[in-house]
Amino acid sequence: MTLIPRRSAAFVVRIWWERPEGEQSLWRGQAIHTDSRQVQYFDCLEDLLEFIETWTGELHGQSPSSEASPKAPRKMG
Repeated sequence: MTLIPRRSAAFVVRIWWERPEGEQSLWRGQAIHTDSRQVQYFDCLEDLLEFIETWTGELHGQSPSSEASPKAPRKMG
């Protein structure tokens, strides 16, 4: 489905820490587009930004490169 970008959009974003048994903590997140109620789970900022840009179009003219925002889950010691 191709969406027409809007000038504004509202989202609810929730972020939490998970600590799998015997492993380091990882952060996870959930974003909900308030108008459509579409839900997206993510574990890196690039995925969150991609979801938001689905509704708004590209932010600041370009998306961050994968080097600037790695896909690997962030870990807390």
